[in-house]
Amino acid sequence: MVDTVLLYHATPSKFVDDIKKGVKLNLAKPRTDFRRENQAFYLTDNENIAKTVMTEEVGGFSSQSIAVITFSLDLDGLKVKTFSRELEGDTLDEWREHVKYCRSYHQKDDSPPVPPATVTANFDVIIGWMSTVRQGRYEPGDSHVWQYAILTEEALSKLKFVKVEYLS
Repeated sequence: MVDTVLLYHATPSKFVDDIKKGVKLNLAKPRTDFRRENQAFYLTDNENIAKTVMTEEVGGFSSQSIAVITFSLDLDGLKVKTFSRELEGDTLDEWREHVKYCRSYHQKDDSPPVPPATVTANFDVIIGWMSTVRQGRYEPGDSHVWQYAILTEEALSKLKFVKVEYLS
């Protein structure tokens, strides 16, 4: 396994300076693909995807230009969960169970769902497909969108700014 990877994060340009100073997990939104109770910082290993698909995800800031920030991440020493790239059988079921748990809501008086092992293992980084909902269940959104979720401060300490590109 490669210990250091280049990763890309699309964001409205107004957030670039703050992100360059240091990512703050408490500013990210909860209940995302790979994190339920706390927040995660998401990146992709595909620069073109960051410039196209991911800029659509942050497109709600239409008055702002979009920037793609490049980071390097040293995975050595981190506890990493990589979901299989296989989109069938047990590997897809494991990914789907994790995403469903992380994205689910429950009423205040209801007991929360039982977390799958992938949640309770306390990973620093989780790598897998970005999700979408089709016919009432979670599915990989696009076979080209592989995302990295940074879940801990330890992982953030190994995420290093490389460059920023502003898109028109």
